[in-house]
Amino acid sequence: MPTFLKRLIPIDAFKASVWKFPAPITCSVYLFGIMVLLIHDVIDFDNQVDLIGQQIVLSASGFMWFVIARLIATGQGWNRVKEYSLGFSVFAVLAVLVFTRSGDELIWLLVPMFIGLLLSVSSAPYLTLKDDAALWGYSLQVYQGTIFALLAATIWGGGTSVSIRTIEYLFEIDIPSEVYGDIWSFCLLVLAPLYALGYLDGSRSFTDTDYDIAPHENFLVQRVLVPLVFIYVTILYAYFIKIALVQALPRGQLSYLVTGFGCVGVLTYFLGWPLRQQGGLFVRLFQRYFFPALIIPVAVQALALYQRVDQYGVTESRYFVAVSVLWLGGLAVGYTLFKPALKNLFLSLALLLIVASVGPLSATNLSVYSQIGRLEMLLKQYGMLEDGQLVQAPDTLRFEHQKSMSSILRYLRKRGRLDEINTWLPESEREDPARVQTFADTMGVELISEYETQGIGGTRVFSLTSSGVNRVRDVTGFQQITPRVTLYCGDTRCVEKNPWTHRFAATTPLSARYQNGLLSFELPAIETVSFDLLEFVASEVIRNPNHLKRELVLEQQGEDWKVRVVIDRMSVREEDSSPTGPRFTLINMTFQAMLVYPH
Repeated sequence: MPTFLKRLIPIDAFKASVWKFPAPITCSVYLFGIMVLLIHDVIDFDNQVDLIGQQIVLSASGFMWFVIARLIATGQGWNRVKEYSLGFSVFAVLAVLVFTRSGDELIWLLVPMFIGLLLSVSSAPYLTLKDDAALWGYSLQVYQGTIFALLAATIWGGGTSVSIRTIEYLFEIDIPSEVYGDIWSFCLLVLAPLYALGYLDGSRSFTDTDYDIAPHENFLVQRVLVPLVFIYVTILYAYFIKIALVQALPRGQLSYLVTGFGCVGVLTYFLGWPLRQQGGLFVRLFQRYFFPALIIPVAVQALALYQRVDQYGVTESRYFVAVSVLWLGGLAVGYTLFKPALKNLFLSLALLLIVASVGPLSATNLSVYSQIGRLEMLLKQYGMLEDGQLVQAPDTLRFEHQKSMSSILRYLRKRGRLDEINTWLPESEREDPARVQTFADTMGVELISEYETQGIGGTRVFSLTSSGVNRVRDVTGFQQITPRVTLYCGDTRCVEKNPWTHRFAATTPLSARYQNGLLSFELPAIETVSFDLLEFVASEVIRNPNHLKRELVLEQQGEDWKVRVVIDRMSVREEDSSPTGPRFTLINMTFQAMLVYPH
């Protein structure tokens, strides 16, 4: 093989990676095979979504785990027997965990577990060693190798795709589009891992004299990251002073800001570790005082999190904010008082993420138990749970509590955990526990949409959203397609004396008007076409009281004209109810019109 090809495709290095990491490569190739079958529609994803998802999750997490098992064995000097005993024992447990989950639970299993395992890679050879210099050098090698592997795979995928597209154009050959999917799947799922695994040499011992921080890394730390963290901490502390002065509680979004600040700070601390003594003044100050300065932001973050959990219970997103509080708080206290080994920076987060993905303390389990407990508390507050059985809601049930009950029931359905409150239903209703409506009917309440609110005086405000938002419109047979228009109705607009009007373009006399519930289209060539929007809204609410996404399309057909109105979303206010049903007023609406009319 020519020298330049050996450099471009290091076959010997690839062979060494396969020999050293056979189990991870097997997982990688298996995952590639699944993707090829999906791309070519050999397997039906829609009908086997859980089974396919389980195999994808197991292959991805198995790849990372077998890499770690190999690195642990290398660091401990184990033979292959010990390595495979550890590797396949844990893999079997992973398989059980994966194949007992479905739907969204698979995502909440894969994401934190994969990130946790990825963070563990650089620490795996040094689990029983406290050698900060060796860990820093090896970690930098691992993560630089990972970035290079992804870059190489992207170049290969992009270059090959462009080459094939060029062949199609020059030789007028029709190459199936699935080929591009195959190329990118191979590059990202097989080629990238082969490149990356070549950088994992846990047997090498780094010392302070083995490396100098590269100029670009030096610039990144001293000129970018450290000043950025100083600016960020100044802003945060100024905000904390404001909280103390005005005695206002911190906002909910503060948790994410502190998490971002903490993560950037920890990364900066790690990258700048070799500069802790010889670096510039700001770098040395940062290395000494970052973790003490982190204590107050994490404490305020914990307070903000407590407020949200106390009001709305635990969800997966709040769970991971709690992980951030534990991780950053533990690092802040630990590195301020004790100066533990450098490996604990990311290894501690890896362990927290792995706990968050599996077991009774996982994000999904704790969130589900919290929401069930919150639902049970609300039911008991209104006397709607007697002797473990649901009873009809009283007239005193408040709107916001009814909305919370609806939200929790939908959450449990989405997580596939409605069966855990199945015993609250009568015996005759337990055969179909997956239906949220069954619980609502038993309680005698209406399911309230998350988009619905209650205004002043008890009026209800809710939104209808089209299931076709942002999809391509079918415009076959129409002469004119108007742009999207948003209609706003205030207290004095859209009434007889002051209707809402809109001229679509200066080149056409077409205009729209909305007044007293009627949306009209006026064009000299045809008679005025009007739609009763509020009657349409009332019928939609009666047909589907849950206010979920639906088809919001109105159409009128004449002998030589046709008008179709496609609504993206609309907000309405329910004023009161009459014997014929609820009455509404329009707040705003976004729509598009399509027309056919005589010339």
